[in-house]
Amino acid sequence: MHIPDAYLSPVTQVAGFAVMAPFWAIAIRKTSRELTKKQVPLLAMGAGFCFVVQMFNLPAPGGTTAHALGIALLTVLVGPWAALLGMTLTLAVQAILFGDGGILALGINCFNMALVVSFSAHAIIRGLAGSAAAGSPRHLVAVAMGAFGGSVLGALSAGIILGLQPLIASDALGHALYFPFGMSVSVPAMLISHLAVAGPAEAVVTLFAVAFLARNFPEYFRGGAERIGTKLRLSSVLTACFVFTPLGLMATGSAWGEWELDTLKQMVGYAPAGIANATELARPAMPDYAFHGADGNFLAILGYIFSAAVGATVVGSALRVALRQVKSPAASSQVPLAPSLALPAWLRTTNPVVVSGRAPSRWLQQTVAQVRRTYAKTIAFESIARAGHGASQLNPVAKAISFLGLLVAASVVRSPGILAAIAGMGLVSALSARVPLVGLLRRVLGSAAFFGLVLAIPVATAWVTPGVEAARLGEFALTWPGLERGGWLLARLATAILIASVWQSTTRWNDLLGSLARLGVPEIFITMAQMTYRFLFILLETLGDMTQAREARQISGYGARGSRAYAGAGSAILFAKSATTANEVQMAIEARGGMARSMHLRDSSWSWLDSAVVVISLSLLTLSIYGAVTNAF
Repeated sequence: MHIPDAYLSPVTQVAGFAVMAPFWAIAIRKTSRELTKKQVPLLAMGAGFCFVVQMFNLPAPGGTTAHALGIALLTVLVGPWAALLGMTLTLAVQAILFGDGGILALGINCFNMALVVSFSAHAIIRGLAGSAAAGSPRHLVAVAMGAFGGSVLGALSAGIILGLQPLIASDALGHALYFPFGMSVSVPAMLISHLAVAGPAEAVVTLFAVAFLARNFPEYFRGGAERIGTKLRLSSVLTACFVFTPLGLMATGSAWGEWELDTLKQMVGYAPAGIANATELARPAMPDYAFHGADGNFLAILGYIFSAAVGATVVGSALRVALRQVKSPAASSQVPLAPSLALPAWLRTTNPVVVSGRAPSRWLQQTVAQVRRTYAKTIAFESIARAGHGASQLNPVAKAISFLGLLVAASVVRSPGILAAIAGMGLVSALSARVPLVGLLRRVLGSAAFFGLVLAIPVATAWVTPGVEAARLGEFALTWPGLERGGWLLARLATAILIASVWQSTTRWNDLLGSLARLGVPEIFITMAQMTYRFLFILLETLGDMTQAREARQISGYGARGSRAYAGAGSAILFAKSATTANEVQMAIEARGGMARSMHLRDSSWSWLDSAVVVISLSLLTLSIYGAVTNAF
């Protein structure tokens, strides 16, 4: 339904903006007045989800493709008017940055996909659901029917508008100047693809999303305070969608009504003059969600994921900025305290701060805060492993064999498909164990960029990898073969870091070291790792406590030099004490015969799932080694 510019006559384009202008104005006013502060991030993430879900193309009858829109879900969550704004911004970003739909056709596209779909879905859901509770069977059936009906009605509207173009503009020979097919062709074609593919896809996506949100985030349906971590968990789900967007590349062909000029000429026997003479209003940054001039499956997949991330981020961030002044109704409706309950004047007066004439330094406080955050993350990962969900329940030895095999496979693999399977296995393990996905991906991508770009950038240059130039800045030139090699290097590194991070996050430290000991890892390595784990964070936490105790006893501020001197002296004292403690612990370990031999794994029997995971991991390792040795794939 993303109609290009040249397919519509200028009269139709102007009419589209004229019709939508009052709806946009009403939507802006109603959204800014009625949308709560809690719903703003939900609208931003929902609009980003609409962008991402539209990249999952599905095969449709006639060799074409279709996709869900996602706006029915947005309508359920924030209402039709806010959904209209979110979908409008999504369509604008798609048209401007990626050339998906026309800029001049934005009014008509918003009419079909934003206005018609959202309000028709809203009417069907309200009519069928009645007063049923969110997430109840009746409500879910209504949601599915509303999403399906809205998608089909939007397709009907698009088919009618396209079918009117031959009647609006044609030449002396009777040839259409713009879209050449009449309503007898356009309406059935649009309805068939949406009745068979896009409508059911919209219903399924909306049904499962609403059921998931009603079960895990009921506050968005029944009111109440937002729970801690809600936005982070929703962001994790949206981030996971980025990774799987390349599945949309598997559906070949174009959507009906979005053909290139040569294809259209073969279909009707002539090139419509309006389409043939049309000029591109603005060149998209990444046409068709791909890098300019990129060739090869790996770069296509990378470009698709990058487009999904950029598009969803731009849409969500723009909505957050545009609606940043939205206030919570609860905050605006607060009743002022009676005079007898108001705070006395001496409590409302800010006490003066006594300083020593020198601005206090924030370096020490920031360092302590970072230390505590690091400590909290470590404890959180240990808690995830102890919770016993998904991959955390696997036998530690089976997990060690599997993840070590995947690490070796990631280092030698040459097939994008096998590498994707390795990364997918890591992501599935993380999701099953309920590891926070956003934090995990941030750690993986940050580490891969920090360590990998040092090698990837030189590899991408023409000096190291000759080939067709992709970009040039003076004497510095990047080539497409070099970018592919550098991207491949980063992808393998990121996958290896992902596997190692998931292994560490889903396994208790004692179990991890015990499984390594069972596999024959030298005892000295196990002992050093165990002692490092035990003492490092204890030292950091103790240093933080010492710093806070000093700040509590000191009124005047102190500069950066004093802060660093105190931190250095405190660290020296702590490490001196730790050296003595470490010697005593080492003597105790030797008296018991060594830490590795005294370490016991928790009771965990070997199940069929452990065998399956080991078989899959070793199979991927075998395929990776075979492909690297024989260049078979």
